[in-house]
Amino acid sequence: MLGTGSHWPTRTAVPSDGARRRPAIRVRDRPSTIGFRDRWYRPLALGLALLTLAVGAALLAAFWPANAIHVGDDLDHYLDGVRRWWLTGSPYLPQEVAGPFDYEVETFLHPPVAIPFLALWLVLPAVLWWAIPLGFTAILVIAWRPAPWTWPLIAFGLAQPQLHQALLWGNSNLWVMAGLGLGLAYGWPAALILLKPSLGILALVGAPRHAWWLVAGVVVLASIPFGTLWGAWVRVVLNSPAEADYGLRNLPWVAIPLIAWAGRTRSTAALYRSARSTDPTLAGPS
Repeated sequence: MLGTGSHWPTRTAVPSDGARRRPAIRVRDRPSTIGFRDRWYRPLALGLALLTLAVGAALLAAFWPANAIHVGDDLDHYLDGVRRWWLTGSPYLPQEVAGPFDYEVETFLHPPVAIPFLALWLVLPAVLWWAIPLGFTAILVIAWRPAPWTWPLIAFGLAQPQLHQALLWGNSNLWVMAGLGLGLAYGWPAALILLKPSLGILALVGAPRHAWWLVAGVVVLASIPFGTLWGAWVRVVLNSPAEADYGLRNLPWVAIPLIAWAGRTRSTAALYRSARSTDPTLAGPS
């Protein structure tokens, strides 16, 4: 008599190969994934940047004492041009409009639309001519926290003799550098670079923003009242000994904000949000 239960052997379920639990691999048992780049990337970038800065510091130490007497020369020349425009109606020297010339102390190469901006420094403290552009540039570069690959490039810019000269003489390219950085962050300030045509191409970094076009339009409108001075400016530029790459020689240091922005690890918007979260005066109404 057959029983109610089955006498066939029962089959035990065996998990498939894919379902079998594999033994956990501890991190230290895994093959090392820390390669040359991961281990040496930051130290090499930092070391190269420090070496470049050391070379730049040596160049600066050799240059500055021998030329300290010329501190602010460029700013003084700009203001002399503004005063000459106020007294005679033109910032340009007649002999430089008439024919080829070599640079003189009173040479004025800026376009006439730059005169209102330069005139501000007849009343503002001269130290602000350096403090404002350098301060804004430093704040932006630090805020962007550029990646290590940018450090040697930024150091290379800081080591440039052209930067040392611009710092000593108070060259207007300091403002181009600041305008480039602010243009990358906010757009519209880049339009003010148009006041320096030798580096005017950099103004286009802000062109995708609508506000940039408004400011550029204001610059164009401000140019109209200067009328025939534009013809005088063109003749002075053509008669000057300046070479075609005059502005490009300064790019390694003027482009420092561009390098920092390209390697940024933090956006300007993130910085602003962080500031709002820590400063109740910047926060909106609750």
